[in-house]
Amino acid sequence: TVRGEVVDRGTGAHFGVVLPNGEIVRVHDGIPGELVRVRRDPDDPAWGRIEAWDSLSSARREPRCAFAAECGGCHWLSIDESRQQQFRRQRLLTQCAAHGVEINAATTITEIGSPAVTAYRHRARLQIDGALQPPRVGFHGDRNWAIVDAAVCAMFAPPLARVYETLVRQELDLAPDR
Repeated sequence: TVRGEVVDRGTGAHFGVVLPNGEIVRVHDGIPGELVRVRRDPDDPAWGRIEAWDSLSSARREPRCAFAAECGGCHWLSIDESRQQQFRRQRLLTQCAAHGVEINAATTITEIGSPAVTAYRHRARLQIDGALQPPRVGFHGDRNWAIVDAAVCAMFAPPLARVYETLVRQELDLAPDR
C-alpha cells in the first residue's frame, strides 16, 4: 500500500489519490483532503482501492442509503450536501475553462440544487441479469458487475421508486422460491 492525499481530479464521479511519484490513481470512497493508504488494482493500474484512512474529511458523513456500500452508484453519498455543491461548482468552472468558456470569478452562478436530500433521482441505469435463474433486476455492485439486490433506492423520486418496485415485485412473482 502507498500513502497519498485524495484530490479532486476535476472530471468524472471519482476522486483520485496523489501517489508519492506524482501519479494520480482513481478511487472510490475518498474525499479531497483525506490522507489514505491505497493499493493499486493489479488488473487496472489507473484504479486503486483505499485500504485505510489516516485522516478523514470534515465533510464525511454516513450515507443516507442502506445499500451505499454495495451499490456502484451515488458515489458522493458520504459527502455532505454543501461540500458536494462546492465540488460540483468547481468542476463546472474547471470544465468551462478547459473548453475555452471564460467565466469571471466574480460572476454569480445560480446553483439549482434539489430541495430533497433523498428521493431526488428521476432516472437510473438499472441492470437486468437474465443469465441468472431467476433473472435479477438491480444495480451493478461497487467495483464489479454483480447485480445488487436492492429492494428500494433511497435516491429515487417517488415515480421512479414505484416503477422500480413494480419491476422487482414482478421479478419476485416470477421467482417465488426466492
